[in-house]
Amino acid sequence: MKNIFFISFFLIFSIVVVSCNKDVKSSEGSEITEEVIDSIVVVDEVAEPIVEEVVKEKVKPKKKKVTQPTGPGIPLFSGDEAKKYVREYERYVRNYKKAVEAKDMESFLNLNKASSSLSRQYNSLISKLPPEEIQKLSDYMQIKSKQLNKLSEQM
Repeated sequence: MKNIFFISFFLIFSIVVVSCNKDVKSSEGSEITEEVIDSIVVVDEVAEPIVEEVVKEKVKPKKKKVTQPTGPGIPLFSGDEAKKYVREYERYVRNYKKAVEAKDMESFLNLNKASSSLSRQYNSLISKLPPEEIQKLSDYMQIKSKQLNKLSEQM
């Protein structure tokens, strides 16, 4: 259990350190220009209005099935909350990788917000998962932690 909290703390700490290492690019000297486009269309012929019959039907709301990403190193979970967390964490890792490749400090600031949200979800999730799924999640987080460390070394 200590290992899980250490990993969470380390991920948040590494993101904050990486995002604070370089100055954010200033936007001085850039101007925003606005171009007005004429959007009036002239019609020569007037068409007769089309009257459609409206049919009201009862629409039953469909239950969304939470899908989980699959791939190497991604365990399968039984609960929807765990699946949702893994899906959001995978999105976070993809965005982190894009920010590293682009060396975009503004993206890192936005990722800091996502990291905080993921940490809250993680802490909530740990209290709800059975022990075997906690172990799967812990192993997953260790793999992703190593992946994020390698990416942060590229900065």
